[in-house]
Amino acid sequence: MTQIDTRTLTKQTADTLLTEGIRPTVANVRARTGQGSAGTINAALQEWWQELANRLLQLETRPEIPEPVFTVAEQAWETALKQAETLLAKERKKLQQEQEASKAAVKIAQQTQQAAEQKIGVLTKRLETLEEVRLILERQLASEKVRTENLSTQMEELQVILEQKKQTLGEQAERYEIQLTREREQWASLEQHLVIQLDEQKVLRKQQENSLVQRESQWREREEKLQFRQQSALIQLTQTQEKLKGLKENLQAIKTETQSFQQEREQWMSKIARLETEKKHTASEQIQLRAQTVELKEQVETLTLQREKLSEQLRQMESQQTAYEAENRTLQALLKQWKIISEQNYPTKNP
Repeated sequence: MTQIDTRTLTKQTADTLLTEGIRPTVANVRARTGQGSAGTINAALQEWWQELANRLLQLETRPEIPEPVFTVAEQAWETALKQAETLLAKERKKLQQEQEASKAAVKIAQQTQQAAEQKIGVLTKRLETLEEVRLILERQLASEKVRTENLSTQMEELQVILEQKKQTLGEQAERYEIQLTREREQWASLEQHLVIQLDEQKVLRKQQENSLVQRESQWREREEKLQFRQQSALIQLTQTQEKLKGLKENLQAIKTETQSFQQEREQWMSKIARLETEKKHTASEQIQLRAQTVELKEQVETLTLQREKLSEQLRQMESQQTAYEAENRTLQALLKQWKIISEQNYPTKNP
């Protein structure tokens, strides 16, 4: 059928559907007719709705047409317009999407073409490189063939040399076998001699162990004696330290007393100086001052004698302290020597 026939059939089908109380749509018309595209049916329905509106306007002048018919026709017209607008919007959106998809496909195709061109260039260069490599490999192959032939010749020569070496080594092996037999006999004799020496060494070692046991016993006895002497020396050292401590205390007391006498002497000397000064001022006091001076001089002489005695005692105490310190150092040296002797290791048994 032609497009005009499809339009006419669509309009007739719409009239039939409207008569049956069914609203004509693209789907309903296509279901009834079974042909025509959605665009053709939609265009035919729009024309049909316009014609229906014109027919309804014409019917308004006819009083015999009922009012419900006009109401239904008006509602159908509005519904048809809305559906037509909806379908038109969908078709426009679909066309826009198809256009955008086409643009994207064109862009992708252009990018693919550029990538393919670049890849072709790379492959061309790679092909040239491979061709150069092939030529190099062919030259190397020819060289390797020559080298292989040379190696084959050398292999044959080496095979001959190897046979000669095998023969020589066989003769040497026979000589080595004879020499090995002789050395085994010598080794057996040497082993027997070593066994005898080992027995002698065992006997000697036993004797040395007995000697070491005796020496160890002697060392233990000597250690006990040294410990006893060390204890005695410690006791003596303690006593000496106590004596030295007492002497130091006495020496400190004498030093304190000497300092006291020295201070007293200085006081008397200051008094004498003061009296001599006063002697110049008063003649009457001169006699008294002389008497006091004589008395003070006697006291000074007495103090001087006492000071000399104390100094002598101090020197004696210092000499005693020196002697005690020397004795203390001697005892410490003895203790140190005994400590070193006691810390010596006893001789151990040889393994």
